[in-house]
Order: sequence, then structure tokens, then C-alpha cells
Amino acid sequence: MEIEGLMTPGPNAAPQVVTKPGTDWYGLRLVMDPGEVVLGLPEDEDGRQRLATFLTELARCAHFLVGVLDPSPNHLLMPGSGTVLSDATFFGESGPGSRPR
Repeated sequence: MEIEGLMTPGPNAAPQVVTKPGTDWYGLRLVMDPGEVVLGLPEDEDGRQRLATFLTELARCAHFLVGVLDPSPNHLLMPGSGTVLSDATFFGESGPGSRPR
């Protein structure tokens, strides 16, 4: 699917990890406030690896932009700062198209 557009984050924008309950499907929801986009796990043989590769590159690009936009240490990915999976409160079964409860 090809969609082009520009979405800018509003005051309540947030990324969220989403799942389909009862499956091993995962996705990344970008709540843009208004609007949202879900980057989902492709259902073909190499879908998990393709999504992982894409998300790795997305993370690299995001990390670069953080340094360009705000080079202060406020955004370091350090344990205890709420940015590692062990600290995550956003992870859970919320469904790929639904809002978390």
C-alpha cells in the first residue's frame, strides 16, 4: 500500500506498541493527534525480519534527528528513564486499530 502525506505531531502525539490478542502479531502505532498510522507486521514468510529491519532503520533515523533537534542529554536512552522495554507501560494487547483501554 502506498500512501503519501505529511503528519505533524500534536500535543498528545505518542508512539505505542500494539498487538492482536491471541496472536504473535505486533505493530507500531504512531498516534499523531490528530490521526494515527499503524506500521504492522507483514504476514508473509520474511515479514518479521522485514519489519525488524525497517524499525531498526527508523530508530537510527529518529536517534539522529533527536541529536539534531535537541542535542541536550534529555533524550538519552538510559535505563530508568522510561525508554527501555523494562520500563514500558505502553506495551500490551491493545489491537492494531484500537485505542488502548
